[in-house]
Amino acid sequence: MNGSEPFCTYADSVFNGKTWDSLQQVVRIKILDYDTTDASVKVRLTIQSIYPGKHETSEMPRQTEFMVNYFEFPMIDNTRLKK
Repeated sequence: MNGSEPFCTYADSVFNGKTWDSLQQVVRIKILDYDTTDASVKVRLTIQSIYPGKHETSEMPRQTEFMVNYFEFPMIDNTRLKK
């Protein structure tokens, strides 16, 4: 990733069987294409989990692309990313 897409970082935690480990979720969204006739946009959503304090290990980014149109607002496509 080149870092030019807007992103947000969220603090999260995961239970490892004994304790809760903190992690960060970095969420990026990029507009790939738009259609003014259909009032739709094609977006790419990328999420990467970073485990601070664990030598900055992170999972490979997970991403998906999907279309969002006028009729999907405010209920935007709830796409699940594969692990």
